[in-house]
Amino acid sequence: YIVHKAEGAAAMVFGLASLLDKLYVARGQEGRGASDTINVYSTRSPFNRLKDLSIADMKRASDLAGDSDSGALLIADTGSGVIWKFAGNKAGKWAIAAHVTRLSVTPTGQVLAFCQRSFDGSDSWSGLVILLDKAGEQKNRIQLPQSIINPRQAVLTIRGTLIVCY
Repeated sequence: YIVHKAEGAAAMVFGLASLLDKLYVARGQEGRGASDTINVYSTRSPFNRLKDLSIADMKRASDLAGDSDSGALLIADTGSGVIWKFAGNKAGKWAIAAHVTRLSVTPTGQVLAFCQRSFDGSDSWSGLVILLDKAGEQKNRIQLPQSIINPRQAVLTIRGTLIVCY
């Protein structure tokens, strides 16, 4: 069901997160990638567009995730090579030594950073999943087998099962 059509530029959606009473949308143009600005909407009817979220030094928001426990919005920034953590009008960043393209928050509040890299310079990508604690410290790295071609997203269940879509 379409509840509401967001008005504005017809851009691709790279990331979407709902947190508290707001919907965050990372958009961009095909061929140019994600934007440096996050569109913000009310989640209450009439779903008005609110003030956009811009973070100094943020270049390309490729994905978003909301951490309801801390009230933080997490932003994968492929342009800067960091994960931004935005909470209470303050932005902090976690430097990750990988190309983070997707994010998810585990049931225990940890962050899964899904990274992609090309092994041979081709358009086929292999994945790396990094588990971060609530402070952004790396707890685990899982290199996905090269047989998993072009992985797109990963989540970790409450039982510790890693599910990868490719």
